[in-house]
Amino acid sequence: MITLEHTRMWPGAVADALVAWQEAALVGTAERLLRRCACDECTGAAPRHRLQQALTALPPWARPHLYALVLPLDTYYARRSGLS
Repeated sequence: MITLEHTRMWPGAVADALVAWQEAALVGTAERLLRRCACDECTGAAPRHRLQQALTALPPWARPHLYALVLPLDTYYARRSGLS
């Protein structure tokens, strides 16, 4: 993860994206859109995209560790938004 962040992203990018995606998924995008802007950062689209970039770029042995943190958020978001 360190190599990824120092070459393709910035130090702390994955942690920042995980926190932002957690806030968007758990707090709820709908509430944020009603009160704030609809930019990708506020809706969670950009942080989730960065997480996907990290998952794709990580070596196979490291992916499950990050995916284990992302999957529950994805599942909750999908259920809450009616995508599943």
